[in-house]
Amino acid sequence: MGDSGRGFPTYCRCGTRVIRCTSKTITNPGRLFHKCPYGDEMESLAIETHTCCSVVSGYEKELRGFEKEIEDVKMELKSLKNMVVCVVVFGLLYKLFM
Repeated sequence: MGDSGRGFPTYCRCGTRVIRCTSKTITNPGRLFHKCPYGDEMESLAIETHTCCSVVSGYEKELRGFEKEIEDVKMELKSLKNMVVCVVVFGLLYKLFM
């Protein structure tokens, strides 16, 4: 991937040939450096990935809340079903003995 020894590497860790640039900063004017041509794109993708993970995490929390609500509704439905069965049984018993 990179050259062993001193000097500029010719390839990035990702396998792409590096670009050699000259610094235009105040602290290092004219200093040579190398960079991956996909470096900025990789940073953007990393930020976008982080954002997507945050969104997914929020959806997972929301999904867990919905799952809890579904369980509560199931319990309520079961209770209502039991009440209807009791009313029907008592109604039949009332008709039978009256």
